[in-house]
Amino acid sequence: MHQNIWSSSISLETKLRLYNACILLIFLYGSELWSVTSSLSKKIDTLDNWCLRRILHIHWTDFVSNEDVRSRTGQPFLSDTICGRHLPFFGHLSRADPSQDHSQALQSCILGPPKDWRRRVGRPRQSWPRTVADDLRPLNFGLATARRRIG
Repeated sequence: MHQNIWSSSISLETKLRLYNACILLIFLYGSELWSVTSSLSKKIDTLDNWCLRRILHIHWTDFVSNEDVRSRTGQPFLSDTICGRHLPFFGHLSRADPSQDHSQALQSCILGPPKDWRRRVGRPRQSWPRTVADDLRPLNFGLATARRRIG
């Protein structure tokens, strides 16, 4: 695809529309459920910057900052796009009928584990509810408060 589209004489606006419609659409499929860690976020943004640099014909030896690439293309960071997709999906789950399985699973995540349950030794894994709670923290909401306000 690089030989045919990105190196052609198509305008930058058309190339970015193709990038958003063909590549990002496939990449972001199911991203509502991703538990994005900081290292994964950096890798995602690195991939996005690499693609945008290819579209702009910027060679890897050229000293062009990522901010300059972003200002030329007007594209937001891909990790911010992924984080922005978590909360609408959380709202969708919160408004679901309480008798459905996914609504009950969300409720059990909010209530926490049973009293007699013991966590495994080691660092807790990054989970989707913890990711959504991190996305809600700047808004001063917890999972339970957000679910009550939405549902």
